[in-house]
Amino acid sequence: MKFVDTDVLIDFYRKYQPAIDFLDYYYSRNEILAISPITQVELYVGCRNKGELTETVKFLEQYKVVHFSSSISRKTIELIREYNLSHGLLIADAIIAATVLISEGELFSKNANDFMFIEDLSVTKPY
Repeated sequence: MKFVDTDVLIDFYRKYQPAIDFLDYYYSRNEILAISPITQVELYVGCRNKGELTETVKFLEQYKVVHFSSSISRKTIELIREYNLSHGLLIADAIIAATVLISEGELFSKNANDFMFIEDLSVTKPY
């Protein structure tokens, strides 16, 4: 499963052409892209009014949201214990990484450096 990080979707909203091209490539292939609930919440929090929130909710319907599970929760805790002090891993990034790891997926993130130190996590800069 291919996961899209929040930064890529923000670029898409800002009409940044590389982000548009990247997502269009997967849409044109009818591939299902996934997100963590953290990405969903981060985008909702970034809305400035109800119109933007409504638009964001509709936009995110095309993504598969991989919800928290006990496995994801345990993996998040493990990642925080392992990497918070040594690498500054943040809670949101730990949850996203845990979701991708448990799903045996790949994460597309512009901030790949925020994740590169996590063993067995497949991270790709999309553009």
